[in-house]
Amino acid sequence: MQVARYVLGGRNVAAVGAAGCGKSTLLSLIVSVARRKLGDDAVVVVAWAGSAAQLVGGQTVSSLLRVSVGDVCKERILSRILSNPEAKRAITAARLVVIDEAPTIPGRWFDRLEYVFRRIALPTMQCRPFCGRTVFGKCPHLFSFPAAGIFVCWGNGDLCFLYALDGQEA
Repeated sequence: MQVARYVLGGRNVAAVGAAGCGKSTLLSLIVSVARRKLGDDAVVVVAWAGSAAQLVGGQTVSSLLRVSVGDVCKERILSRILSNPEAKRAITAARLVVIDEAPTIPGRWFDRLEYVFRRIALPTMQCRPFCGRTVFGKCPHLFSFPAAGIFVCWGNGDLCFLYALDGQEA
């Protein structure tokens, strides 16, 4: 599938469409192929709710960041990650970040997640979104996702279209 090739080729993609159009199937395919190609540790799958995370073989954002969902500042989260070798290794090893049901994640948690990835990355990668990691997100409508560097896969049940939101050719 072309969308999977884009993601595995390092392009940021958001799968957008109505219920039942195949977004979850696409997500599962991409995760499966990426884990075989890159290794389990290189693929981080997150969702806001535990039930959603379980369905896609992932974890919650707070589990990845090793905190509860209470209002923890991003600097404190980073400090906890840096003092936990296993947590630091999990974030450092990530090459593909898969976000299920992206609109359910509060913006401040996207900020915290990106902040931790940025601070742990090599200095040469810190200026890139998610520090050069590929991001694949799944959401029900186009306006749920920021546009920078994202290709959008729009499905209507049978057809799947790929749109570039950043001027790149799809």
